[in-house]
Amino acid sequence: GHVSSAHHKDKYKALLSRTPIRLAQEQTFDEGDGWNPASIVWGETVISGVTIGLGSLHICENKPGPNGRLARGHSHALRDFLGQRQTDRLVITGDFNNRVGDPAMELLHAVGVRSVWPELKLGVQDAFTYSAVNSERLGVIDHFMIGKGRFARAIAGGIIELHQLLVKFLAEQ
Repeated sequence: GHVSSAHHKDKYKALLSRTPIRLAQEQTFDEGDGWNPASIVWGETVISGVTIGLGSLHICENKPGPNGRLARGHSHALRDFLGQRQTDRLVITGDFNNRVGDPAMELLHAVGVRSVWPELKLGVQDAFTYSAVNSERLGVIDHFMIGKGRFARAIAGGIIELHQLLVKFLAEQ
């Protein structure tokens, strides 16, 4: 992609695939009170006759306002974008800056997209993915989302915390 995330310099998104990617594009989201613009790098691939939409994104947190209603933000724009895609399956990964069960994440259920963490029965309440805004362990804000079609399901996966990965890497050196 060409849009650097969250006003960072040189923090871009990409797609990698063993199969050819077609219809590659980057869709920007410029809504809400958080940082703008956000974006999703999008493409499609076909495997065994099944069209799979692929997305890599970084969007801003979207939470309810003082009135308890979810203000329009990146999650709404993402829902609208995904709802327009004509694919058999969807695989979306990235930094959503919201946790499983947050109203912003629940918006995506309307277009048939869900986080794999509950499906894999991972205890995300104790897991952590990095937050650049707050050094506290705020929970899982990075997600692997799948959807569309009753056959879309997660069969394996996990969350690797950077600290654990670095310790393992250094021990092998």
